[in-house]
Order: sequence, then structure tokens, then C-alpha cells
Amino acid sequence: MDSNPEGGVGNPGQPGPGGPGQYEVGSVLAGRYRIVQLLGKGAMGAVYLGEHLKIGRKDAIKVLQASLERDSESIARFTRGARNASSIRHPNVCTVYDFGETHDGLAFLAMEFVDGESLSDLLKREGTLPLEQAGDILSQVGDALSAAHAAGIVHRDLKPANVMLAQRPDGSPLAKVVDFDIAKGSVEGEGDEVTRLGYVVGTPEFMSPEQLTGDPLDGRSDVYSLGVLLFRALTGSLPHIADSTQELMVKRLTESPMTLKEANPGNDYPTSLQALVDRSLQRKAADRLESASAFSHRARYRGLAARAPHTRSLRAGRRTEVVADRSRRCRPCRWGRRGCDGSPRRWRPYGHDRAGDEHRHGGRRAGARQPSCAR
Repeated sequence: MDSNPEGGVGNPGQPGPGGPGQYEVGSVLAGRYRIVQLLGKGAMGAVYLGEHLKIGRKDAIKVLQASLERDSESIARFTRGARNASSIRHPNVCTVYDFGETHDGLAFLAMEFVDGESLSDLLKREGTLPLEQAGDILSQVGDALSAAHAAGIVHRDLKPANVMLAQRPDGSPLAKVVDFDIAKGSVEGEGDEVTRLGYVVGTPEFMSPEQLTGDPLDGRSDVYSLGVLLFRALTGSLPHIADSTQELMVKRLTESPMTLKEANPGNDYPTSLQALVDRSLQRKAADRLESASAFSHRARYRGLAARAPHTRSLRAGRRTEVVADRSRRCRPCRWGRRGCDGSPRRWRPYGHDRAGDEHRHGGRRAGARQPSCAR
């Protein structure tokens, strides 16, 4: 179909010249959305930018492909994606506003329009991302998945193309997770029909080992996919290199992944960051990080923040030193070193008992409770 953004207004409520499921710019879909432009087409259907006639909101409208109109499995998958996404309320999950049928009987889904690009587009353009940027984006994705898991939903198709990036007023990226079509929902048995013996639904490059083998899944499967996304964003490579999808699946089930340094010898990575990747990419789900929220916490504060320079103040001598590696966290010293959480002078001065070998922090014995940065 030719979207022709400069074209004339079509007949409201009628399909375009290409037949059912293809709509001209200016035509009205389902009696309430005016088509503004075609955003893209995929295996399941087309996505349009539409404007709600009454409230003026710009939505992304996904219309099921006409050839799938009588395919019960495709319709069930499309409906499942709408139901799963609408049950999750989180700023990092793309909001679903409406679901129904067009005048010509095709299912459609109206969702939040993300004015930006996908993580896939960003990685194709940049190759790799700086540690802080990768940590910011992936920690937001982890937050979105944590909300989905709390609702009993496992995404099962996490990949760069399913992470959209908008921009906050301060210019920082705002990640939005999309496409819950093959997610396994909280209803017993839901999602089983999209995984059959010998038939893998999803993207094998980012799948967990248990998803490849058809074993039962929980949120830790998405944690594995998060680890693969992080590895790809930092190194420009997947943790397993193979010449074919089949070979990749075999390696994922039988071999350990590369280290970050092996994948990208030109860069140095903090030990804590490698540890985060190792924990996320364990073949056995029981050995992985326990949750997506745990991944987000480590990506945001421990792993990827390790390179961010910061200052810390030492009360003795009132001097300030710059520490290039945040992993060198300060600890209480005998003569009153102040705690440091990355922002100098945030901690209150601590009292000291110079008469003995003990010192006190904020009125407490140092051995009883240390500041959070020293734990």
C-alpha cells in the first residue's frame, strides 16, 4: 500500500484501493480514528498513526492483516497481546487505549504513540552504547518487565525491536516495552498454543534456553533476554556467535557465553558489570538473578554505574578526592571518614570517640550499623 502522506482524503469508513485492511490517509477507521499516515507493516498487519476524532489524541493503530481474518490462532494471538498489555500499568509499558473491529471486520488495537525510534534502530546506527546509556535504558526495560511479572505475564519476545525510545523533556531516553502478542498470561494455559513441539515462536537470538526447549517459563526467562540485550548493547555482538539459527540454539544450550571483553577486546568493563551479565545468562533458571527488578537495581546502581566518576569527602583534613571507579565504595575509618553515596556532603558529620579505639557514626557504633554506601 502507498501511504501517500500528501494524498487526498479517502472515503471515511471505507477501505483503501488495496482492499480490506488498507486505509488511505484521511479515511476514518471504526468511526473514531482518522488515519494520518502509515507507520509500518509487519507479518501480523499494518500500523497507522491515527487521530481520535473527539479528543484529538494521536494513537498508534495496529490493524490485523486481512489474510489472517479467518486464522483463529492469529486472532487469538492479536487479542492476547491487547489483553496482556492493557492489564499492565507502568510508565515503561506502552499503554493500550482501545480494541475492536473495523467496519470491514478486521481486529484493531489502538495504543500509545511513541514519538521516537526503537532500540533496534539505535543499535544499528550507533553499534554500541555507552555504559551509562545502556544501563539507563535496560534498567527501565527491567522495571517494565517487573510490572508485567507482577501481573502474571511473561513477555517471551523481548528484543531490541520491541523496545521503543521516546525522549523526556531533559533529553534522556524513556523506554517503552511493546508487543505482548506471544506473552504468557496469568490465565492457566494461556500462551501454550503459541509454543508447539518443533515450532518456536519468538526470536531465537534473544530467547532463554528453557524457552528454546519448550520447558515451563517464569519471569527468569525474560531476565535471560535482558542479559542478551545488555550484552548486545555494550559489545555490538550476541553472547554466542553462530553461522545459523540452529547452531546458535545448540550453542546456547551447551556452551557458556563469551565475556564482554572477548566480544569487544577494545573496551574494558568493570568486574561488577561482568558479574551482572554472568548472573543473567546462566543456562539454568535457578542460577539466574531472581527477578527483573533485581536486574534493574544492579544495572542502574552497581553494574553500569561503576564507570561514573564521583567525589567523596574525608572529614579528616577536609579534603576531597575524585574516584574514577564507583565500585571503590568508601568505608568507615577510625578517624571519621564520612560516608559517600556519590554526592559529596550528603551524609551528616559523625561523632567520634577519640578516647578509645571505637568511633561512632551518627550516634551509633560503627560495628552495629554502617552507612548504606559501605554495605
